[in-house]
Amino acid sequence: MILAKWGGSLLTNKAGRGPPRFQSRAARRLAREWARALADRPGLLVHGAGSFGHPQVQRWRVGQRRLRGEALRSAILEVGANVHALQTDVVNALRDAGLPAVAVPASFLARAQGGRVRLRPAPLLELVDHGFHPVTGGDLILDDAWGARVLGGDELLTLLARIVRPTRAVYATDVDGVRLDGRLLLELPPAAARSAARRIERGTDATGGMRGKLEAAIRLQRLGVDTWIVNGQRPGRLARAVAGKPGAGTRLPPARHI
Repeated sequence: MILAKWGGSLLTNKAGRGPPRFQSRAARRLAREWARALADRPGLLVHGAGSFGHPQVQRWRVGQRRLRGEALRSAILEVGANVHALQTDVVNALRDAGLPAVAVPASFLARAQGGRVRLRPAPLLELVDHGFHPVTGGDLILDDAWGARVLGGDELLTLLARIVRPTRAVYATDVDGVRLDGRLLLELPPAAARSAARRIERGTDATGGMRGKLEAAIRLQRLGVDTWIVNGQRPGRLARAVAGKPGAGTRLPPARHI
């Protein structure tokens, strides 16, 4: 099993102004590359929300106040409608590339109880067993303390990895990998990865930017997953990482192999 997360910066006008916009050309190229790289191996794709989720989350101040009643319903409906529209576009790109992709919204798979996210993966795993290619992504989920909370794509990938135990996981983003002091770090063993995470400032977006991504990758590394952070805007980088070829981006080798 190969897991991948395509960042919202690749799929949407995340840094731009105006209404949410799907980057269909980039998504179609990624889909073709992903389909070829998987060959006959099973895969599971998580996507970020980008402009289809982050501005709405910030507008409703999710995680900053308890949402109840009409405010809770409105926040979940607005964010959900945007995220699910993006998910449909991603699924269609994958189907055009020849993969039997099926959307599985994270809001149907998870909820937060007692400060922890509890995942119900049975529907997703059953689809894999039948040869489908599930697609899920960052979303709002119900939370017994806050009403709703963000379940970001990076966190969701980590939760799924604990269940499916992939051989490799790839974070495709809009940068070449992890940089410190202007230098691209090609390999981060566990101690170096923890040190890098402490030095990188947390981003201002709803899911923590590169530091949040690196922290999620470290959790996968501890699980024994060969984990990569690569630039999905550069053709071939996603496929190289899926194949485990050097030079794709930043690699976090599995802790048990160090």
